[in-house]
Amino acid sequence: MKHSITAVAWFVLSLSVSVCNDALTKVLNESTSASTIAFWRFVFSFILLIPIVIKFGLNSIQTSKIHIHMLRGFILSAAMSLWCYGIKFVPIATVTLMSLTVPMFTILMAAIFLREKISFEILIATFIGFTGSIMTLSSQNITFSLTAGIFIIASILFATLDILNKMLLNSKEKILPMIFYSNLFSAIFIIFIPNTLKEAFNVNFYELSLLCVLGMGANLILFCIIKAFSKAPASFLAPIKYLELLMSITIGFLFFKEIISVNILIGGALIVLSSIIINHKIQGKTTVEKV
Repeated sequence: MKHSITAVAWFVLSLSVSVCNDALTKVLNESTSASTIAFWRFVFSFILLIPIVIKFGLNSIQTSKIHIHMLRGFILSAAMSLWCYGIKFVPIATVTLMSLTVPMFTILMAAIFLREKISFEILIATFIGFTGSIMTLSSQNITFSLTAGIFIIASILFATLDILNKMLLNSKEKILPMIFYSNLFSAIFIIFIPNTLKEAFNVNFYELSLLCVLGMGANLILFCIIKAFSKAPASFLAPIKYLELLMSITIGFLFFKEIISVNILIGGALIVLSSIIINHKIQGKTTVEKV
């Protein structure tokens, strides 16, 4: 029981930091470009990992998969830039809902590239989720095609990263080099986006402070998730994920005066329903395989 409570606490903290990071990104978007936000996020996340690498030694980040890490960095730099740009135009609740669609793209890509089988129930749930995402994004005041394009492309890129991460973990790659090199190569690749480097060094002290907090938050989210999963199984923690939606609605209303439309409510309900079905089916399958 004690371990369960501790796991929930760590997981809820990860969700809270995630919503705060989205809010910070929205604030920074008012005066800074999306690529600049993503660049400093990666840079500060990388810098904060250096003491850990020093503590455990260079052997802790040794890898024979440097080419895959470079590919991950390239994809992540593009995905995060698009995601940060999209946050500028939509309510924070929409951002949270769209993050729930990433596993749906991952399932489809796993079927294509990893030849994993998809059950009929998961296929239907994925269709429901995509329908919900279209309804959610169509409620925005800017051109629907622009909003949808940004988040759909970003979600596909994040799903691609999930596939690459799964491949690395299956090959016994350690977590520290995965985090270390993803931040390093993402920061390097994002420099090639026009004007990013110039704008990155034109931020003021206040903006740089927020960007530092953003980088710290990115590492803290991962740390909290790892701590939570070390105390309780994923099946126990998965339902708590939906608290993030309530948090994002609250933060959006209190700090950005965001009102949730009917389309977002209906679309969000479809996405959540889809996510619950997919999680249930995947966890059920995992349990059977372990037994």
